[in-house]
Amino acid sequence: MRRLYNYIKKKKKNTNYQWVSVDKGIYKNKKIFIPEEWGFKVINETHEPEIFDIIKETVGPNKVCYDIGCHYAWFSVAWLSRGGWFVEAFEPSEKNVSIINETIKKNRYSSKIRLHDFALGDEAMISKLYMFPGDSSRNYIQDSNMKTNSDDLNRLKDIEIKTIDDLYYNDLLKKPDLIKIDVEGFEYKV
Repeated sequence: MRRLYNYIKKKKKNTNYQWVSVDKGIYKNKKIFIPEEWGFKVINETHEPEIFDIIKETVGPNKVCYDIGCHYAWFSVAWLSRGGWFVEAFEPSEKNVSIINETIKKNRYSSKIRLHDFALGDEAMISKLYMFPGDSSRNYIQDSNMKTNSDDLNRLKDIEIKTIDDLYYNDLLKKPDLIKIDVEGFEYKV
């Protein structure tokens, strides 16, 4: 596992993002924060097309999506643009949360997206989020068994992890019709 992380770090490349007012497709008349180089794939639904396909098959009036690891909320916006009713969005990265809040504001989704600024896991705890250099879509929850070199220590941020069961059974979440999980290897714990 450690060799994989070292390989990824060597291949790191900054991804430059920009705000775009979209004039076509499901994002028509929406403002989203997308990569300059390949953002057209998000707009054309060719970035992770299987997720767009599942959204199309599942979405409908009065339906709720959980967007776990929502990064910049592209799939949350897609859900609502396709006719979904509500999104419970989960994102622990402070930087990403700021961009998601701006997405919510720019698209007037304050009554449609509830943003939870913590991670989900199999137990409630405080953990570390590794802030991947140059691409926040690759941030991941640090495995407590993994050794961290001194160069990486400043990339670790404390985050809160809660359980979906505690939130749901305490009536803090709406009942989901679709649960999308993209949490960089932590899926099995969610």
